[in-house]
Amino acid sequence: MYLEDIREGRRFMDVVRPVTRTKPVVVMKSGKTEAGAKAASSHTGSIAGSVEAFRAAFQQSGVVEANSINDLFDFSLILSRIRHVKGGIAIVTNSGGPGVMAADAIEEYGLELASFDRGTMEKVRDLHVANFYNPVDVMGDADSNKFGSALGIVSADESVGAIIAILSPTAQIKFQKAGDYVLELTGTKPIIPVFMGGDGIAKTVEQFKTQGITNYFDPVRAVEVLHAVEKYTSARRIEGVLVQQMIEGGKEVIVGMKRDMHFGPLIMFGLGEGDLCGGLQRCFVQDCTTK
Repeated sequence: MYLEDIREGRRFMDVVRPVTRTKPVVVMKSGKTEAGAKAASSHTGSIAGSVEAFRAAFQQSGVVEANSINDLFDFSLILSRIRHVKGGIAIVTNSGGPGVMAADAIEEYGLELASFDRGTMEKVRDLHVANFYNPVDVMGDADSNKFGSALGIVSADESVGAIIAILSPTAQIKFQKAGDYVLELTGTKPIIPVFMGGDGIAKTVEQFKTQGITNYFDPVRAVEVLHAVEKYTSARRIEGVLVQQMIEGGKEVIVGMKRDMHFGPLIMFGLGEGDLCGGLQRCFVQDCTTK
């Protein structure tokens, strides 16, 4: 969904919340900046509202926010296939660099890198790979069968919720064969392919599409779409807040309230002290939430 304005914010939340319990809703909100809001107003008559208010409303309603057209389509496609990842993320690659990029992105997005059990690591080690822990690096001299074997072993590990399968072009790799392994195993665990082969992977990519699977050229992008799944899962857990009497000692926090033109009364809660240092802390840490 592309969205510039909401006339009745609370009604929007009441309508969309029951929908997102069973079906993902992805929204790209434009008009976030002064220039964008002015442009939106000129052709739809929309009125700019608080960006924080919209984001809080999306989160509390289970809506996944997209920040670009690519996000809108990629998030929608992944959520049509995967609604929840039960476990950590595993990486299987024939090239160390892209595997490291994916591992970095997993941590940066607050996701979990799967920890293999001993049996899995022993089986992967028997394949004579560079890394038998996560990320698994089968090395550049691996053929498609070795890559597929590693995928199969990792997909059987109970700690793994999803797999990012990264494949760079080498003389030994046959992308069509490797793609068959992905299609065969994706019913066991969701597999996000990152096949980086240009025109050489065109047939394999088309085969993926027939099964609703999207191939990504960038390993970081594969992590981003899994982060969208996590955001959808997390948003559905939010039920409200509990207010209790203030206690002595401990950390001071900040509580603020405003009335948004679209969503009505909003409460902001976060880390903060009653002095200048606390104000600076809030500016830099951005540790607050809006309800």
